[in-house]
Amino acid sequence: MSEGVRSQPALVGPDWMGLYRYSSPGRRYYRLQWGTGRKVVGQLHVAGGDVSSPIVQARAQAIQAAIAQGADLQDIQALVRGFGGGRRRRKGTERKSY
Repeated sequence: MSEGVRSQPALVGPDWMGLYRYSSPGRRYYRLQWGTGRKVVGQLHVAGGDVSSPIVQARAQAIQAAIAQGADLQDIQALVRGFGGGRRRRKGTERKSY
């Protein structure tokens, strides 16, 4: 798998988006990044473990396919967020429901 897959320039929204590997002490993970020009505007971690995990490899392939098909950023963000499941939060930082 390549280091990153970039989308074609869009008329609306970010100029580019891509799936990239990044390092954390001792491991490598995937993240979705998007931006304008050379500036990174946003990023989302792809849940599922490090890049050697079969789960995260399947998720990365799904994201790369969506990018290659020209899906909108919002659709790809929803796909990545759907992988997240239940994120653990530190005690005392629970979200309040109104």
